[in-house]
Amino acid sequence: PIRNKNIKNSAEQEGRILLAISDLKDGKIRSVRKAAEIYNVTRSTLQNRVNEESLVKWVLGLDRR
Repeated sequence: PIRNKNIKNSAEQEGRILLAISDLKDGKIRSVRKAAEIYNVTRSTLQNRVNEESLVKWVLGLDRR
């Protein structure tokens, strides 16, 4: 059914986003734009996720003080 296809596509996209973020963190890819192009995800979604991870780290760092 269509629902199963959408779930599969969402899982695949999530996997590509995580791989792109990993390559950005590891320095294998230097720009969000290039990572989005390589992994076939939208640049804005990838940029938002990178920003989200940075914000979470910052908040958790505040909690440790």
